[in-house]
Amino acid sequence: MITVTFKDVGQGDTIWIEWGDANNKSFGIIDCHRYQGRNAVIEELIQKQPKKLEFIILSHLHHDHYSGLGEVLNYCINNKIIIERFLHTFGPDYLEILDSLFLTYDQIKDIDVLIQAIDNGTKAKIIKDIDSVSHNFKPILLEGTTYLNFLAPNGIDYKELTKLKLRFKR
Repeated sequence: MITVTFKDVGQGDTIWIEWGDANNKSFGIIDCHRYQGRNAVIEELIQKQPKKLEFIILSHLHHDHYSGLGEVLNYCINNKIIIERFLHTFGPDYLEILDSLFLTYDQIKDIDVLIQAIDNGTKAKIIKDIDSVSHNFKPILLEGTTYLNFLAPNGIDYKELTKLKLRFKR
């Protein structure tokens, strides 16, 4: 059975997906918005205590989709929770547009925490595969013949991402 839970995070998204039987559960995350001082994904991680996540997907770089994701990645690093695939949709053009907009201190800080956590998770080999979602994206098999397909128009590879991380330090 596949369970998709849309967490109550006000505006934005935090989606927890789990599938498999009681003895062999798999987990995935789409976006993570910190809301009213809490992080619903970290609460799930504490409750479920997985050894690995099949995927984390960051749909796009709006604060109400990424504000808690850096915390999640750091939690996974500190607790040695393997992330099989980290998928995202942002590219250099999107980061340049973000850089030209007025962003709050919290938005800038959360982007910096997120990019640093991606870098740390990759170096620590907690994040096994990192990739941008593009037209070549291969669907994720959840269970039986059920796949998660994620569409996005752009992407950036990991090396380009790490080059951009200092841009948001103000």
